[in-house]
Amino acid sequence: MLRLHGVIVGADTVSGIPFVRSLDCDSCRVGIERAEVDSLRIGDPVSGFWKTAALGAAVTLVALCRFGLCETGGT
Repeated sequence: MLRLHGVIVGADTVSGIPFVRSLDCDSCRVGIERAEVDSLRIGDPVSGFWKTAALGAAVTLVALCRFGLCETGGT
């Protein structure tokens, strides 16, 4: 699997910059022939991570409150 950002899809090639490199690094750009590409996925993996982490925290909080293990802040 090759993870790229700044992707350009041409008539016969797909090129991009490796995800671990800065978008400013034009000399880092790699290209592969479209015939070698079997699938593409789009999205932001960093944003996806934080969304998943927030969901996990919310589910944990709801579960704790459901079982009476969290304080409501009232007296």
